[in-house]
Amino acid sequence: MNDLIEFQYRCDENNRPMISGLMLHQALGIRTPYRKWFPRVVEGRYVAGEDFVTSDIFVRRADGVVMPNPLHDHLSKS
Repeated sequence: MNDLIEFQYRCDENNRPMISGLMLHQALGIRTPYRKWFPRVVEGRYVAGEDFVTSDIFVRRADGVVMPNPLHDHLSKS
């Protein structure tokens, strides 16, 4: 795999880039659902609040209705 993956990112309060776990999951083409994949990736290696933060996203359907349950994303911390 020699292709570069382009990411959109946002910055934390110290202006450090934070990468979305959902975007990484999608870009890598992982078939396991994100909600199952992410806990396996971080288990025993990363600490919530230190290495990543959780962010809730409210998804809008194609008809414009906002889904009632948020989608949990995880953002890396540098």
